[in-house]
Amino acid sequence: MSIETTEGTSVLRVREAVTNDSECYSVVVRCRCVTSQMSSSVTVEDCPDPPFGRPATTNETTDSIVLSWYGPVFDGASPVIGYKVEQKLSGKQHDWIVISDLCQHTTFHVKNLRAHTSYNFRISCVNKHGCSRPGIACEARTKENGGENGVEQNGVTQFDDGGKFAFEPRIVSIRRDKKFSELYISGELIGRGKFGVVQECFEIKTNRKLAAKVIKLKQGQKEEFREEVNIMNKLHHVKLLQLYDAFETSREAVLIMEFIEGRELMERIINEDYLLTERDCIYFLRQICSGIKYMHDLNVLHLDIKPENILCVRPDCNDIKIIDFGLSRMYDEKKPVKVMFGTAEFAAPEVINYDPVTPLTDMWSVGVVCYILLSGFSPFAGNSDAETFVNVTKVQYDFDEGFEDVSTKAQEFISCLLARNPKSRMTSSECLSHDWLVQYEDVTLEKTLDTTQHRKFLTRRKWQVG
Repeated sequence: MSIETTEGTSVLRVREAVTNDSECYSVVVRCRCVTSQMSSSVTVEDCPDPPFGRPATTNETTDSIVLSWYGPVFDGASPVIGYKVEQKLSGKQHDWIVISDLCQHTTFHVKNLRAHTSYNFRISCVNKHGCSRPGIACEARTKENGGENGVEQNGVTQFDDGGKFAFEPRIVSIRRDKKFSELYISGELIGRGKFGVVQECFEIKTNRKLAAKVIKLKQGQKEEFREEVNIMNKLHHVKLLQLYDAFETSREAVLIMEFIEGRELMERIINEDYLLTERDCIYFLRQICSGIKYMHDLNVLHLDIKPENILCVRPDCNDIKIIDFGLSRMYDEKKPVKVMFGTAEFAAPEVINYDPVTPLTDMWSVGVVCYILLSGFSPFAGNSDAETFVNVTKVQYDFDEGFEDVSTKAQEFISCLLARNPKSRMTSSECLSHDWLVQYEDVTLEKTLDTTQHRKFLTRRKWQVG
């Protein structure tokens, strides 16, 4: 570190800077009569750390294996943009082969393998500054020809093939020159809400099955619709619902989105054939936080995180998608945003108090969702919205009921999100590095959780929405 001074100018140089040099620097200038000081925060970016822990392997067949892994504990102060996946035959004499230069998510389906053969796999993290060193390698063996493919608890693999884009992410321009009915055929009704309806549709040109959200436009709603399209055009992440097309007329707007075969996450949990464990909840929360982190890295706030807006990709799969960006807003800390919408029992104190919202507003809602997933109880729900608002602003909750079989780490995770002061809450990045979310292979997490209260919660929510 050195200071170079010329006439009227001084320059502080930190040579061979490393990420540990990221901190607040203060410059003090003294003369005979006056002392002046100025501080500036400096962030040193670098390549990320390798993925945390060892990759997990599931769904081994005679010619394929599904890999899954965690992101890095530290991303080099720059968002991870993908992962490099390598494989080799087991044994020191074999070389590593790159099978994916830039995998966009934390699962990868390795195909075209030899039957009854052992392989090694390793993952590296990539950001704009380069690639991390490889993470810890794992070993897996494909099945013999004629063998049966194994399945995980509940009859599904935890890391299923749902971690893929339904189609190549695209930038959508709103069509005004053509009608929806000219390019798509309407199908069955999926759902109905205050905004309009969601229905199946099929693209005439390709016969691709999609979902159409049809919105009856009222005065002033065109700008809201255009902002939703603008935001969805940014959200090219496998855990976020993807936009395919959009139409606008004087009275109606249509969003064409990927079709999700599965139903709401809570509906999967209460299925009589499903045995919910704390490990499942960890897997769900890692996906939710991964999608939210991607949004926050792009300065997008969701502002309506709740169980109804988390869908399972397929009926027999634990992979999820976050949906509904109708209330989402761009975030600029220099231009505070206040909102008066959301769902009462998932709204953060700053929403109720009409204070500025930030990315940490979403993290409060993630904490409420986590509480419900583990116990079936809603921490702040009252008999009316007014009573719920009081409960939220008091931030009074406990872990007495429904948490008998839930770990202390899980309760600590929730407590780090349900804090009245937004600055005291974990960010999405901090969530992904929390002890609870990085212990997926702990066998003590396999105990089945009682879902009686989850059924009551879903019944109440359906009645309220209806």
